[in-house]
Amino acid sequence: VNWTHRWGGFTLELGLGGRYDNIYFNYISEMKGFSDEQTFNFFTLNPSIHTSYRTEDMHNLKINYSMRMSHPKEYQISTFRRYGENNYSMGNPNGLKNSYTHSVEAGWQKFFERFGNIGLEAYGRLSTNEISSLTDAEYDNYLDRIISYSIPYNMGTSWRYGTSLNMTYRPS
Repeated sequence: VNWTHRWGGFTLELGLGGRYDNIYFNYISEMKGFSDEQTFNFFTLNPSIHTSYRTEDMHNLKINYSMRMSHPKEYQISTFRRYGENNYSMGNPNGLKNSYTHSVEAGWQKFFERFGNIGLEAYGRLSTNEISSLTDAEYDNYLDRIISYSIPYNMGTSWRYGTSLNMTYRPS
């Protein structure tokens, strides 16, 4: 759902998206303790706000914000073991939460009638509850030796940011 309103050179756009996911899986195994059948329900919201202002002398300014939620994938929440030659991985159904990404963008552009335009943009992105896997070693009864295994956890927060300067020349 988006709502846009304009007042002279100012524009405001508000958005809200939502999604409901029902994840069902059933892994069958002949070995005791390896089967996994579960159902997970996730509801995610994605709000956004976009603003811009255009002056009469052809300056454009903008500021945008959006947030994205993402839920764990099926293989990250299933306790079914996925074996490799000397390792296995499995999910973490009780320890994973949604991840969030907050994005902010700001920019300025100046248009010239006989030249083109120049602009400067900056962005920042903060991600929280990022899912990553920890690896350890243990004795595995199935393979009858010590092997490495990995399990996902919400472990990280990261920042990404940057700027760009652009210019477009349009000859008459």
